[in-house]
Amino acid sequence: MTTRTSLFSLSATTLCLSAALMSTPAAAADTLTVAVYGGVGEKAITQCVIQPFTKATGVKVVTDPGASAVTMTKLTQQKNAPVIDLAWMDGGVSEQAWTAGLLEPLDPARIPNLKNASPQARYMDGANNYAASTGYYALGIVYNPKLVKTPPTSWKDLWKPEYADLVSLPSPQNAMGVPLFAHFISLYGGTLDNPQPAIDQLKKLKVAAFWDSSGTITNMLQNEEVAVSPHFSTSAWTLIEGGASLKYVAPSDGAVANDIRIHLVKGTPRREIAEKFIDSIYTKDVANCMATVFHVGPYMDGVTLTPEVARQMPWGENGSLKDLAIPDWLALTSKREALTRAWTSNLGRR
Repeated sequence: MTTRTSLFSLSATTLCLSAALMSTPAAAADTLTVAVYGGVGEKAITQCVIQPFTKATGVKVVTDPGASAVTMTKLTQQKNAPVIDLAWMDGGVSEQAWTAGLLEPLDPARIPNLKNASPQARYMDGANNYAASTGYYALGIVYNPKLVKTPPTSWKDLWKPEYADLVSLPSPQNAMGVPLFAHFISLYGGTLDNPQPAIDQLKKLKVAAFWDSSGTITNMLQNEEVAVSPHFSTSAWTLIEGGASLKYVAPSDGAVANDIRIHLVKGTPRREIAEKFIDSIYTKDVANCMATVFHVGPYMDGVTLTPEVARQMPWGENGSLKDLAIPDWLALTSKREALTRAWTSNLGRR
């Protein structure tokens, strides 16, 4: 993102927020604690959401960085006396947090801009809207064009003989390892209760290494230890923008997707200003900024992206949200342990 674009997006967002919130200014002493992702995620949320919100309202926002599972652990520990007011967590963990009674439903009457979110970006349990998306990412395929003659176009291409011993896969310990396994099960005719078709196929795949964290596969790709691997679209484009000799592909048979979601913590004593914070997210300016800085697909309709940013979306340059393979997180969560056991007992850590 260029400095000019950053300043324009930030200024436009601030103006929009100021107009919306100036009628109910908050006291400068108010403070919100928001659980966010680390690294580039924290940078994007700070630039696109927190700084404009603070400038428009005077509310100080303290970030608490961490992975989704870590954030949920903190919410569980703080259940009777919340310190965190708002939390960003991924799909999958989001459902677990709701089921555990850690979240307050989002009330559209108290968060009017929530109506701007795409229907699929509002997560419902009956009449309760327990979370809302702030951007989509996907697990696509990253490859090194110096080491790979024929670029992959689909997941099934991973089995090409020319990729033998150059391929890496996420293990079940990674947040997207089991979702990718579930997608392979679907591609090869199995079900969550019968993963054997995918297991049989995966046994034929000549894998150079498995990885537990995105940092591990980032290093392996940069060090040319592997040449083809599933990787997160957000991480891939950050690497490519940083000069890495890599390419990202949204597979034709579905990039396995997830999203980053905002949640209102149950029992927060700062509910009113926390709801204003959520309300500030659902404008086109913020959605555009998040797409530009964090490479996440917009969670609202009608967001106009530059050609360069559009090319970096998780669904590819000419795709859309409907081209992503989004898991049924409630079903997958209930089967996660069984699928992990099936993977480990049949595939191990080869």
